Amino acid sequence: MTQVCYALLRQLTSLRDRWHLKVCLSRKWTTRNFTSKEVWVLDMLFIDENEDQLHASAPRDLISQFSDILIEGDIFHVEKFNISKINGTYQPILDGEYKIYLKNDTIMKRFEGQTLPIPLYKFSFVAFNEIPNRYNQPKYLTDIVEKLEAVTEIELVSKRNEDISPKRDLILENMCKSPMKITVWDDTLKEIPLDLSEMPSTPIVLIVTSTTVHMFKDHVALAMNPSRRSPKTKLALLCLLCL
Repeated sequence: MTQVCYALLRQLTSLRDRWHLKVCLSRKWTTRNFTSKEVWVLDMLFIDENEDQLHASAPRDLISQFSDILIEGDIFHVEKFNISKINGTYQPILDGEYKIYLKNDTIMKRFEGQTLPIPLYKFSFVAFNEIPNRYNQPKYLTDIVEKLEAVTEIELVSKRNEDISPKRDLILENMCKSPMKITVWDDTLKEIPLDLSEMPSTPIVLIVTSTTVHMFKDHVALAMNPSRRSPKTKLALLCLLCL
């Protein structure tokens, strides 16, 4: 039996169309229209043994083909996919140049041995004082990690289509006591693993990824929901760690 030669994610180019990958499915999420809730695409982040990341996606008509077998944290053999340079409106990976597009004949097969040295996550954290520089740059998504200082009550907000959406704000604070507000919308609220209506006595560090930068009354804030301007922006991971 011929041994498969696996490529690293950093080796991928659009000049070849035959690649074999061994990657961990770090995250997956469906992109929806903010107003209609219609699913547009299934997005994924792959990580390889070199700790490089790459963005991948499956179009709406192929989501049912892949969604059941794709489990976050599992390691997969991947082949028969398209790859091209990123030309979309956003990037969940700051230094990503290429993107993988799954096809109807793409093979994604789970490895039986799941003990390969591939990390589950990789973050690119941004300091609070650098976040304003990303305003009006929806192409780049922002990862942050700081202490959770406060949580607002859930508020019901009316949209233009007369639907009602729940939201709440998380207030983070850095070492300089500077605050940063993060607004959480709709189903993303379910991804908060603790009941934050009662703050614990021990400090909590909050890791939030794939946010967009907004300006409200001259104050910078982060949002974790798909919007009309950046329809694919979405919370990919929310993790609470008690210190």
